Amino acid sequence: MITVRVEGGDKLARALRDLPTRVDRSVQRDALKAGGELIRARAAALAPRAPGAPDIADHITMSGTRPADGSVGLAVGPAKGFYYGRFLEFGTSRQGAQPFLRPALDGEGAQAIQRIIAELWAALIRRGSGSGRSSGGGVGL
Repeated sequence: MITVRVEGGDKLARALRDLPTRVDRSVQRDALKAGGELIRARAAALAPRAPGAPDIADHITMSGTRPADGSVGLAVGPAKGFYYGRFLEFGTSRQGAQPFLRPALDGEGAQAIQRIIAELWAALIRRGSGSGRSSGGGVGL
């Protein structure tokens, strides 16, 4: 279980709401990619390797998603064509699980969230929309 405590979240949400929608989504997408890279890299390091190529470990990717509510999202997992990743992750009736995605999320999730928040604040400050962490917009995990 990942527990996160964010201070200044309301202020961050207000600053993001004040940005034009196109910029808002772009800022969020970039921040998600920065945090998601930590999870992607860890999953690639944990993914099983077998003799011969290609290896699923070399094909862990990130892709943007568009949830129905209009927000932005990010999916981390095996690239298209590496569908067998789900069988490795969860196992089958004939093969035990060799999880690599869940341990990557468990191990890097809190740090990924911290990076996403830092990227969001940095983008807002660059655009003059945030007042910085020193004035009560701080973040803590």
